[in-house]
Amino acid sequence: MKYTASLGDTWDTVAYKVCGDEFECDTLRRANRPYSDVLVFDGGESLIIPSDIGEMQAIEASSVVSSAAVRVIAAEW
Repeated sequence: MKYTASLGDTWDTVAYKVCGDEFECDTLRRANRPYSDVLVFDGGESLIIPSDIGEMQAIEASSVVSSAAVRVIAAEW
C-alpha cells in the first residue's frame, strides 16, 4: 500500500492516519529509508505502508492479556 504525504505531515501523523497508532512511526520510517531524515513532509512524497503494520502490537499484547481479548483484537483486524 502507498500513502502520498500531505504538506505538514510528520511520521507520527502519517502513522496515525494510516493505522490509527502514532507509535508505528518507526515502522514507517524503516520502510521508507530515503525519507527517514524528514521531520516534516513537503507534500507529494510517496510512502510505502508495510502490509504487516500493526501486527506487532497484537503479538505484544497477546503475552499480557487473556486469550479471549486476543480473539477480540484479531476479529477487528
